[in-house]
Amino acid sequence: MPRKPGRPRKDGSTNTSLIDWEEPENNAHVLDWRERAHEFGLMPGAEGDEPESVVLPPDRLIAEDDIEAIEGRRREREEEEEEEDESAGGEDDGAKAGEDEGKFEAGVSREDIDLVRLYLKTVGQRKLLTAKQEQEIGQRIEDARGAVQAALGTIPCALDTLLSLAAEVKKGNAPAAELILLLDGGELKEENVTPVLAAFQRMRNAQKKVSDCRQKCEDRRSTAATRASYIRSIRESNATIEKEMRSLPIRPSLVEQIIRELRDVNRGFDELEKQPASERTAHRHELEKRAGMPRRRFCRAFALVREQEDVVNEAKRE
Repeated sequence: MPRKPGRPRKDGSTNTSLIDWEEPENNAHVLDWRERAHEFGLMPGAEGDEPESVVLPPDRLIAEDDIEAIEGRRREREEEEEEEDESAGGEDDGAKAGEDEGKFEAGVSREDIDLVRLYLKTVGQRKLLTAKQEQEIGQRIEDARGAVQAALGTIPCALDTLLSLAAEVKKGNAPAAELILLLDGGELKEENVTPVLAAFQRMRNAQKKVSDCRQKCEDRRSTAATRASYIRSIRESNATIEKEMRSLPIRPSLVEQIIRELRDVNRGFDELEKQPASERTAHRHELEKRAGMPRRRFCRAFALVREQEDVVNEAKRE
């Protein structure tokens, strides 16, 4: 289903989403495992090869990764191979054997063969893990991913990015698979999607409460007692957001994409000292507006994100 055109945002909007989810070409690669495999050097080909720049719509990418669709294409390739074998049945065995050396297994592409060889070569260099060790590593990865997501919940622009996508999913303008990936890889049915969207709504309410309480704290008419009450509410709401974020089945590639955007913001803060003194303050304000928070708080929160991301990557290497 094509995305509906969104209404232009009013000036003064507080939304700090890092990604415009109304533009499919800006975010379809969240679902494109081929492009992400190129980024990590896992796709076969000569060094320096760039992934194809063709952007497929999300529903096409989802269909291409669907098991039934893959099996259907495999059977079609097998039938084509069988027809070719029958037409070449008159050739002698010796010639046929020589030709078969350059052929691949029916239904398997050269790309798939190269990926399998790369996988086997990598696995062969590592000692096999016991079932208990695999469970421990898997649990470490899940715990660290939860911590990464919880840390992202403390950064307004990261949270706004997820909330805006959840809103698009709820309106039917984006497939749920852009946002959600179940731990067991199960099908995204309504009973699986509804609780996740409800969790995002709770976080939206908590975020609004944080914003309201911050404004009240800044009001000069507030007393020390009322400010203390607002601060408690802010902490409780932030704790609610972190708790929800920690357990949500958010698509890992989406989290990676958001972290890449945050790295750009962090790099901008790091390079402020290189800016002329006359322009430095204006650039800092621009970055703080994009992040949705002051520089010091952003850098502290993003450092926690990177720390937990390192834990995930280290566990994966094991």
